[in-house]
Amino acid sequence: MPPVRTDAVVLHVFDYLETSRIFKLATREAGLQSVLARGARRPKSRYGTALDLFASGTAEIYIKPGRELHTLASFDVNRSRGRLARFCGRSLCHCDYGWCGQAGCAGCARAGA
Repeated sequence: MPPVRTDAVVLHVFDYLETSRIFKLATREAGLQSVLARGARRPKSRYGTALDLFASGTAEIYIKPGRELHTLASFDVNRSRGRLARFCGRSLCHCDYGWCGQAGCAGCARAGA
C-alpha cells in the first residue's frame, strides 16, 4: 500500500525503546493517527531536530488497516513551535497541587516529592 501524504500537526510525543519515538498526529486526510518514527532519537535522524510537539508540516504515513500504530515514512516540517511546546510542558505539570509523577520534574523536586 502506498503511503498517505497529508498535512499534520504533532499533538503528543513520547520515546519508544532506544532510538524511536511515537507521535500522535492530527492529519487533514486521515484524522487522528498514532505513528512510529523509527530512529527519530538518533543524532543524525532523517526526521531532524525540528520534529517535536506542536510542529506542523507534511507527513507521509504508511497506514495499515486494522492497526492502531502506523509507520511514519517522512515528515517535512513547515513550522516548528518550540516555544509553545516548552511553555505547555511547564504549565501542564500539577506540582503546585502535589506530585505529578513525571520523571525529572523540577517542580516535584521543589515540592520535595
